[in-house]
Amino acid sequence: MEDTNKKITENTSLPLQEPKAGENGEAVTPQESETSVPVVTADACQPEEKKTNLIPKDTDMQGDNETPTFSEPEVEKSLSPEPETCSSRQNPEEESAEFDLLVGDLEISILKDIEETNAKDNLDEISENKDLNDWYAKVKKYFQGLPEAVKGLDDEFTASLENARQELNVQLPDELKTNLENRMESLDLCLKMLKRLDRFYPRFSNLQEKVESLPELDFYTWDQDPKLSEMKLKDFPTEENRLRKNIETIRDRNYRLLRQKKGAIDELKNFFFEFMQNYFFPIIDGLDKGKAFFNENQSKWIDQFAENAQLVQNRFALYDTIIGQFTTFLSKFNIEKIAVNKGDPFDERMHDPIIVEADENVQIGQIIVVEVSCNGYKFLEPATREEQIVRLPQVVVMKK
Repeated sequence: MEDTNKKITENTSLPLQEPKAGENGEAVTPQESETSVPVVTADACQPEEKKTNLIPKDTDMQGDNETPTFSEPEVEKSLSPEPETCSSRQNPEEESAEFDLLVGDLEISILKDIEETNAKDNLDEISENKDLNDWYAKVKKYFQGLPEAVKGLDDEFTASLENARQELNVQLPDELKTNLENRMESLDLCLKMLKRLDRFYPRFSNLQEKVESLPELDFYTWDQDPKLSEMKLKDFPTEENRLRKNIETIRDRNYRLLRQKKGAIDELKNFFFEFMQNYFFPIIDGLDKGKAFFNENQSKWIDQFAENAQLVQNRFALYDTIIGQFTTFLSKFNIEKIAVNKGDPFDERMHDPIIVEADENVQIGQIIVVEVSCNGYKFLEPATREEQIVRLPQVVVMKK
C-alpha cells in the first residue's frame, strides 16, 4: 500500500523549474503549459455584449514595472465598409457640375412672385409718375414760350398805341383831347407793366431746370439682373435676399424721387399761377376799367363832339383790340375768363364778394350778383381738361 501511494505522489508532483536567463541576463517567465487550468477572471463574468477585449499594443519596460497600453479592438472585416477606390469616387468636375445646377422652376416661380408683388406695390407710383410727366410735357411749351408770347403781345400793344397817338395830332377840342390823352396815359401804364414781366423769366427757367434735372424712376425686374440670370442653386437663398433688398432700396428711392418731382412741378405751376394772378391779371384789370370808363362816357362824348365822333369810336375800339390781344395770349396757356353775369345767384365757391348791399326787393335768403368788379380766371388742365381756379371773380352782391 505504501509503495502504491509513493508512486502516485511521484507521478502527480511537478518539479519546479528554475527561471532561464535571457541573453542580457534578464529573467524570463516560463510559458504556460497547454494543459494548465485556465483562470477565471472578473471580465469573463461580464455579459457578452458588454465585454470589451483590449489587445496589448506595446509594453513600456521600466525596470521591474510593466505598463501595458491597449488599442481599440478591430471591427470585424465583414462589418467594415469597403475602402473607396479611385474608380468608385465621383469625378470632382461632375460633383461641381451637379452642385452648381441652374435654378429650377420652383426658384424661378419664387422670383416671379417677388417681381409681381413689387409691380403691384408700385402701380400707384407708376401711375402718378406718368401723370406728372404727361402734365409737364404738355405745359412745358407754355413756360418756354412765355417770354416770346409776352414780347409778341408787347409789340401788338405798342403798335396799337402808336396808331392811336397819331390820331391825336389833329386839332381837337381841349376837353376831348384831355380826356383822350388821359386814356392814353392809362394804356401806357399797362404797357409798362407788361414790359416789366421779363424780370420773372429767370425764375421760370430755374424751376424748369429743377424739374428736368430729376432722374427718372427705376423699376426693378429680376429677368434683367445679370446675377440672377446665371444663378446656381447653391446661391439661391443669398441671391433671393439680395433681390428683396434691392427692390426695397429702389422703391424707397422711387418714392423720394416721386415726391421731389411732384414738389418741383407743383412749385413751377404755383409760381405760374402767382405770376398770372399778381402781375398779369392786373394789366387786364386796368384795360377792363379803362374800357368801362369809356363805355360810360362814349355816348356823351359822341353827342358833345359830333364832328369827332369817329375818333371817339376808334378809341373805344382800341380797348377792344388790346383786350382781344390779351385774351388770345391767355388762350395759349389754357386760361379762360370765368363767366359771371349780373343777376346770377351768388356761389361762394365761384365768387369773391367784396361788397354786400341790401335791397328790399330781393327775396329772403337770396343773394344775387349785381356787379363784377374784377374778372376771374380758370386754368384748364391739358390732360384731363379739369378746371382749376386761378383767381375768383370779385363781385358786388345784394341780399335782403
